Amino acid sequence: MPNKARKAASRQAQLRRRKRRVKSEPTRVFDAGPQESSGMRSAEEATAVLDADPAVETSPPAPTARPARRSRQRAVSEPQSAAVYIHLGAELRRIGLIAGFMVVVLAGLTVALRG
Repeated sequence: MPNKARKAASRQAQLRRRKRRVKSEPTRVFDAGPQESSGMRSAEEATAVLDADPAVETSPPAPTARPARRSRQRAVSEPQSAAVYIHLGAELRRIGLIAGFMVVVLAGLTVALRG
């Protein structure tokens, strides 16, 4: 029997390690993608301005203001489709039959014990 307990303990430890490993992974993935500031010009507008006046010196674009840091918020999960229960009808039918049987038994006992 000690061998059986040791196997159970090692299995529980393995499951615990797996659970910890899963928790340590990041659950939220955020990809903001490129954003265009209203103060930035498109590449075509910039080349049109440069072609129009060659005396104008080009300077590197001004750094855009960084967006304010947001406080950490929980990720909003995508709405998922409802789960489909294959055996729902059979289970409801069984529950109904058992409940009906219990009502009949209670009614029978009520009549039998009063009389």
